[in-house]
Amino acid sequence: MGLNTEAQITITIDDMFIEPGKYYRAYSNEPPNFLGEPNSVVVAGLMGDAGGGNYWDFSQGPTDDVYRYDYLARETNIVWHDYPEATVAERAYRESEPGDYSWLLYDPVPGLGRKLFGFWKLDSQYVNPSNPFTNPVVDFPDEINFGDSWTNDIEYRNSYPTDFGGFGGGIGGGDLGGLDDVLGDLGDALGGLDDLLGGGGDSTGGSSEGLPMIIRHVQSFEVDAYGFIELPDDLGIFECLRVNSLLEVTALVDIEGSGSFSPLGTQNTRVYYWLVPGKGIAAQMTSLASAGPIPDQFNEASIFQRMFETNKQPRNAGCAEAEPVSGLDIVYQSNLVRLKWQDAACAQNYRVQYSLGGLETGDWKDLTNGSYTDTFFIDTQIKGYNVKLYRVLSERN
Repeated sequence: MGLNTEAQITITIDDMFIEPGKYYRAYSNEPPNFLGEPNSVVVAGLMGDAGGGNYWDFSQGPTDDVYRYDYLARETNIVWHDYPEATVAERAYRESEPGDYSWLLYDPVPGLGRKLFGFWKLDSQYVNPSNPFTNPVVDFPDEINFGDSWTNDIEYRNSYPTDFGGFGGGIGGGDLGGLDDVLGDLGDALGGLDDLLGGGGDSTGGSSEGLPMIIRHVQSFEVDAYGFIELPDDLGIFECLRVNSLLEVTALVDIEGSGSFSPLGTQNTRVYYWLVPGKGIAAQMTSLASAGPIPDQFNEASIFQRMFETNKQPRNAGCAEAEPVSGLDIVYQSNLVRLKWQDAACAQNYRVQYSLGGLETGDWKDLTNGSYTDTFFIDTQIKGYNVKLYRVLSERN
């Protein structure tokens, strides 16, 4: 098989699941048990190395359970009540437990990314199924390239039920930016909140509404590897980027009901995502949670998911090459030149070039790199030139 393993791709918001009516299914290992303890799977040697030239063969792996993710347009129901700006919901559930839904509420914003407002899950470890973030975050930016990095700082408030023993499982696995993977382990991070409560019951400052809590997720992302991924059930072999993220979850609780919150513990988890054009997060691997540091290479995963079915197609699927750019409009002003053009069919990116008069191939120089996806450009470097010619090339990787 001849594959150019040195190729690098760009993931954009169009590659993520942002359209209502789309879905995907993913194989996974068993979820945490009813005590919140992970049913881990051995993943030693599967993560690959930082940099290029990787080939991740995920055609084989755990098939203990299947998660289904459906993408839904805004509806008038209780799930959406606390999220007035959200336009799309990801509804996730284990097919072995139909109806046990979790919801991720967001809005895909061109030029920004996937703006995340919170999550909703009945029968989670919290009193309130709705968990709106204090401030929304962009979990995956509009454009993602090898070498990129970013950090999300998420905070939300809820209550721990004082008449309910133990932190149970989280809200499932999958395309939730790592939020779901640690909720099932949060009880460990809290350092035995049940013991602190005297074995359950309302003997502290908590009321029937439970003990007020603040939960904070700080997740750092780095696109540190690229190559090819092979997915199960003959879904195919695809170019991909690997995102290496470290998630730190801290819980604070108001034991006395005084409005003063005290930290109860911090839990660390490393989450890997494999991003594929037209398929978003095609695979995900999550380490076991720990109060200490998590190495890049770990032996066991609490979650290992691999997409095997979807109805989402890559943008301009079936295209062999990009159509030429048309409708190029150039406006000259005293201190800049503005270029604007029509979106070319099948184009994945554009290259804006200039020449100082010559029209041969070697006369043209780049003003943008090969991952430029906008349909406009502003050139401010125009002083000192008598002649400056422009052209825009459409490209398909």
